[in-house]
Amino acid sequence: MNVPFILNIVIGLIFIYLTLSLVASEIQEILTTLLQWRAAHLKKSIEILLTGGEGTKNDEKVKKIVKDLYENPLIKNISQESKEGIEAWLRQVFRFFVTLGRKDITLNGNEPSYMPSETFAMTLLERLNLSDISRKITVFNLEKMIKYEILMEVEGYINDKNLNISNETRQTLKSEFNTLKSKLKTICKDLYNEKTTLLTSINRIRDEIDSFIETSKLFAPSISSSSLKPDSEEQENNPLGSQSQTISEQNEDTEITKFIAQLKSLKNGIFYQGDSKYNNASYNNTDELIRRLQPSPAYILDLVIGEVKVKGQEIGRLSKTYEAFQNEFRNLDTNDEIYKAYEDIKKEIEEIGEQLPDSTRESLAVLAKRAQINLRYAQAQVQSVEDEIYQFKTEVQVWFDRSMERASGVYKRNAKGIAFLIGFLLAYVLNADTFHIISRLTTDSALRDALTTNAELVTKDCLPTQGNTGANTDYLECVRQKVNPSISLPLGRDEANLKQQAEESKGWFWSPLRRFLGWIVSGFAIMMGAPFWFELLGKIINVRNAGKPPETSINRQGKN
Repeated sequence: MNVPFILNIVIGLIFIYLTLSLVASEIQEILTTLLQWRAAHLKKSIEILLTGGEGTKNDEKVKKIVKDLYENPLIKNISQESKEGIEAWLRQVFRFFVTLGRKDITLNGNEPSYMPSETFAMTLLERLNLSDISRKITVFNLEKMIKYEILMEVEGYINDKNLNISNETRQTLKSEFNTLKSKLKTICKDLYNEKTTLLTSINRIRDEIDSFIETSKLFAPSISSSSLKPDSEEQENNPLGSQSQTISEQNEDTEITKFIAQLKSLKNGIFYQGDSKYNNASYNNTDELIRRLQPSPAYILDLVIGEVKVKGQEIGRLSKTYEAFQNEFRNLDTNDEIYKAYEDIKKEIEEIGEQLPDSTRESLAVLAKRAQINLRYAQAQVQSVEDEIYQFKTEVQVWFDRSMERASGVYKRNAKGIAFLIGFLLAYVLNADTFHIISRLTTDSALRDALTTNAELVTKDCLPTQGNTGANTDYLECVRQKVNPSISLPLGRDEANLKQQAEESKGWFWSPLRRFLGWIVSGFAIMMGAPFWFELLGKIINVRNAGKPPETSINRQGKN
């Protein structure tokens, strides 16, 4: 038994494996499409991603979230399906089999088999409703600023016993103060109802404070006449009022001047405007104020982490941000408007927290912090909340992509197991006994030569090589076309084939065992897939043909 003889047997065996693998791959592809294995695995992988692992107690919550995500038009429209005609009828029939016995993954039969990471990130952020809670926290922060930094301070100035003004003037100032309070409340309400932006709201608050200052000047005749002058000129040219005023008027004028100075100092402390004396006249702190009032995704998700419970109801960890948020406001009067806003936000945070397992909430919080850090590192400064939200979405995309890479590995391993089952069943149905095939190739020279010749033709026409640039790039389709169907393969359950197998099994204590083991070997071989066998076939044929001189035109002429 020489080397060429052995190589011919190997080539014939590999060629049969290649043929059977092509059939098996077609069967597996049909089953994958009809039963939507890819779609089912994708949905299950997303559930595992959001759950933080299989078998956790939060599986049902996550399934509900995933179901809601799949109802989003961005994801729902990925999967295109027929709506009418025979295609729609067949889709309904297949859907019955798809959903049969798959209650654990809430599969409906119309899910996509692929999902872009950007679509997942956008849908998840929309489902978490971060924009709504961000708006509520922004309004809440604005209300806090107005109450504690503006209204309470101004009210303290008015009620200050050291402010020596008449009761009439004080009552009038209180009336104007109540008007200011009402206007500022309207500004917050407009922002809450999305009738205006945060920037516009900040500018309106600044204007209302300016208006209150101008109204207060009317109570000081010495400065009301110069209200159109810059503040520095007012203080230099008319600090105490005109000489024509009475002593009482001059004293009240002085007190009102101090009161107005306090208001201006308060305003400049909140809405800082640059000064030409310091070469920063064009500077204002509006951007910083917006960032202060508008929460970042990292802050929101730190709040969403809330209470991380272990061992049932026992609190294992408490988010520091959430704890500080609680400690700051939970002792307020329940009738206080700030407390009511706090309760509303707290309820929203708890609702979001209830939707996700602890591990997922913590993961999203870490991603938000990473987005914040990466953005600062990339741009070397604190950027707007919109920039942070965009960067956070990018981090969620990366998180999804990495999870899908792991899920892809799991799917491939599962596909290998399915491929073995299909290969074994195909070997059983076709009676593809590897031991019998080797025996036939060893004894049947005509079969061996026919398979070798067809294998060489297939590799020559279909295998892409440097010398064969015209090879079909879709080599598996090329192989399907080039396989000679007239070759009688050592397969099947005809009488002659079964008789030969029985003769070959005489030395075994139980003859069916040999055939069964042959089917198992064939199943493993088919599991390897057509690409593997085709590549191996090309290498072995190259080894077999090594040393043969290339056929020249002279040789061809001599043959002719």
